[in-house]
Amino acid sequence: MFADIDDKVGFFRREHIRLSKSLKDVEMSSFSSLKTDAERFAFVHSLSDKLDQFSIIEADDCGKNMETAEHLKLDGNLAFKTGDMSTALNFYNRSLLKHPDDRETRSQLAIVYANRSAALYHLGEHELSINDIDLAIENDYPKAMSHKILERKARCLLAMKQHKSALDAFRKTFVALDDAKGPVEERRKAQTNIQIMIAMMTKDKNISDECRKKKSETYEMDYGVNPAFPSVSAAVHFRKNDQLGRYAEAKRRIAVGSTILIEKPYSAVLLEENAGTHCFHCFKRFLAAIPCKYCCVIAFCSKTCRTQALDSYHQYECKVLKQLWASKASITCLIAIRLIMQHPLEYFIKIKPLLEQARDFGESDKNSEANYLSVYDLVRHDSSRTAEDFLHRAHMAVFLFKCLRAAKYFPQLVIPYGDQGALTDDETFIGGLILRHLQLLQFNVHEVSELIIPEKATLNDGRGKYLGAAIFPTLALFNHSCDPSVVRYFDGNRVIVNAIKDMKKDEMVAENYGPIFTRAEREERQKTLKDQYWFTCECIACTENWPTFEEMNDEASMRFRCESKNCSNIIVVPSQTLEFLITCQVCKKVTNIIKGLKVLQDTDSKFTEGQQFFDRGNVKKALATFLELLQLLHDILAPPFKGYILCQQAIKTCFLHLGNKFVEPKIK
Repeated sequence: MFADIDDKVGFFRREHIRLSKSLKDVEMSSFSSLKTDAERFAFVHSLSDKLDQFSIIEADDCGKNMETAEHLKLDGNLAFKTGDMSTALNFYNRSLLKHPDDRETRSQLAIVYANRSAALYHLGEHELSINDIDLAIENDYPKAMSHKILERKARCLLAMKQHKSALDAFRKTFVALDDAKGPVEERRKAQTNIQIMIAMMTKDKNISDECRKKKSETYEMDYGVNPAFPSVSAAVHFRKNDQLGRYAEAKRRIAVGSTILIEKPYSAVLLEENAGTHCFHCFKRFLAAIPCKYCCVIAFCSKTCRTQALDSYHQYECKVLKQLWASKASITCLIAIRLIMQHPLEYFIKIKPLLEQARDFGESDKNSEANYLSVYDLVRHDSSRTAEDFLHRAHMAVFLFKCLRAAKYFPQLVIPYGDQGALTDDETFIGGLILRHLQLLQFNVHEVSELIIPEKATLNDGRGKYLGAAIFPTLALFNHSCDPSVVRYFDGNRVIVNAIKDMKKDEMVAENYGPIFTRAEREERQKTLKDQYWFTCECIACTENWPTFEEMNDEASMRFRCESKNCSNIIVVPSQTLEFLITCQVCKKVTNIIKGLKVLQDTDSKFTEGQQFFDRGNVKKALATFLELLQLLHDILAPPFKGYILCQQAIKTCFLHLGNKFVEPKIK
């Protein structure tokens, strides 16, 4: 029942059973009568303290170990000498994660970075090699050896066609050789070789750095930006009514393929199982890990991500992360506490009066990526919750709160007290916020994924890998349909949303919460949505009870659109009909289906053309071909039919290939 809160194997589940059994009827009655989240939190906190629950929570040992780091470095050196650069890289990554980062060990840390830069250079990862060289220098790499890494940097820059920068690096190498130790003859020979290289390069009077193309995909919003919701296109606006709640609607016609949302998460948490391969902050897969300065269980893809994490949530989370993982609290719970850790206590105290004010729809959503109110105001269905549900979530809020205490999130009191002490007003306030988060995240969290594909992928290859979860305040306003209008995919933990059907003005722009009509029958879909999201779906696929893909029979009939511009009627025509002029039963105008049939003759060859582009690795040309085909199908026929679904699925696949993607190496 509470799968969104915890796993059966964690210690939290055991503690919750213990709390539930100790609860007297009169206490449960008192709890049921409480009206606010802060009251519920404080009540369960007092009960939990009586049972001495979670009192063992304290800041974790960082796990850094110089001896282990040194052994891993030596293993990396051995692999490097045998030419196994991938294994060497793996050992150097592990060494850096275990390596203390303090004044006494800086020079040893610098050597590991320098060694890893050599492995990266031989793997052809020149930019990453340069990053490590800069980190080695930053960490006081020995002057007597600095000429080696400076020359490596110069050769990396040459390989990247950054000739002017390479020349500058060679000049620095020449100067650094003055500090080199060893036989004088060897040093002079090295200086002579560098001088020759400098002389050759200076002959080019127009030497310059070549303009470099960005490796990552660029995403641009279509139709401009919505001023009230900067993450979404100006072609989309948001409505609200009693039946649908808040939902997205097309403000104008939206063409299939259009990019209508690009949103960074307000908060995102990586799964524990991916901490060794993906950046803990942005979720991008890394080759060369940048370690946390204080713990050894997570890593980052860059210094920038590390700085951003340590300047906000990870300065606290670092101390209790192992406890959080050991509890088997769900990813939703980890986001609930991360939402607090992202800001200091003073931030929440400052905005407390705003949280207590009533707001009109849309007021809280401006600049939603940085506005806590846009998260705070998301739907949580608190009036529909049972006392047992509130109890479970309040108990989890107590556990997360105690993790905050152990991480020293709250100011230390003059008179110290342990877990048995009374709560301060500020602590009760924060505990209430955590409980609120646990409610609203149940309905508003999105999985963040990565596409795993073989080296030579076809349209049918690939599987999704669950990286973590995130809260996207603007995307959370989109309603569900079992026949969604959009596909979402990810760049790191940033979400991009594109239209997968042509949408007319005033049409709902719907995403999908999981069940889709092509794969599951209506009864199964509606049960899933009712159990997880507490609503009965009334999308067109449900109200008309559309068949699944396997049940579709395109040979029996075709669904033509009425040719009249002002009529939205669908004309169902038997596939074997000999009548080609069909009268619409709504507008009474005649539709000539011969025109449509002639156009449809070329659709199979068009689909094959798209497949061929895809198989040759030209995903963008394949996408353009499939988009053109879907528009053609849409103008003549109305779904559901197999040809439309297959083309739509091909478009989804192409978009997924433009997001997070990992090419799985062949097993030798």
